[in-house]
Amino acid sequence: MLRVARHLFGITSASNNIGGVNCITNQIRDYKKRTIKIRTRTRPKKVYNGKQLRRKEQPLEANNTYMLQRLQIMRQKRTYKEAVRMFDYVVLKKKAHPNLFVWRSMLYTIGYRAKQIDEAMRIFDYMRKHYPIKDRYSYNIMIHAYAIRGDYKKAIELWNEMQDIGMEPNSFTFCYLLKSFIKLAKRGEEEISEEVKNLIEGIKHTIELNENIMNNKHVQDALQEINKYMNQ
Repeated sequence: MLRVARHLFGITSASNNIGGVNCITNQIRDYKKRTIKIRTRTRPKKVYNGKQLRRKEQPLEANNTYMLQRLQIMRQKRTYKEAVRMFDYVVLKKKAHPNLFVWRSMLYTIGYRAKQIDEAMRIFDYMRKHYPIKDRYSYNIMIHAYAIRGDYKKAIELWNEMQDIGMEPNSFTFCYLLKSFIKLAKRGEEEISEEVKNLIEGIKHTIELNENIMNNKHVQDALQEINKYMNQ
């Protein structure tokens, strides 16, 4: 015990200190008190305008982080109902607008992870009408969701809308567009019509005009796969 105390408190010899063992005991007691005080310290609560608020009473800016944490848990569990309730309560009922990261997370959780395209499209339609920022990331999420379903018509509509509002697609946009046609070909429910082939050729021509997109590995893999189905 004396050796441990000497090591902790830098005491070389008990005889060199007044009180000897009593001095070491008092220092150990003080050390324990400080440790207990640190461990039992509580997290400071949110205070706005001099008033301590609960979670539900806090303004929306304070709840954006909380909503992002909840949406991350939903993605891990692959559930979406709480995300839909969050949209209905926070946005539709309270008439509040979360930040851009919450909008993206809601679309990704509901549309891509949970594959609930209709619910995600309802949120996306509201976002397009009422949110001032036109976000390319959100468009890519919805195009990807339709690509997984194999609904190339909806994916093309969103791509055309991006071009109409002056938003430049990136490599992910074209990769997801090509995946929608690949999903259609893999299902084998119908042959690729001439109209669809013309759409694919138009997308390929647009990709060739942009060198950065053309050199993207994911885009090149998607082009190779779609060429394989078109040559059959």
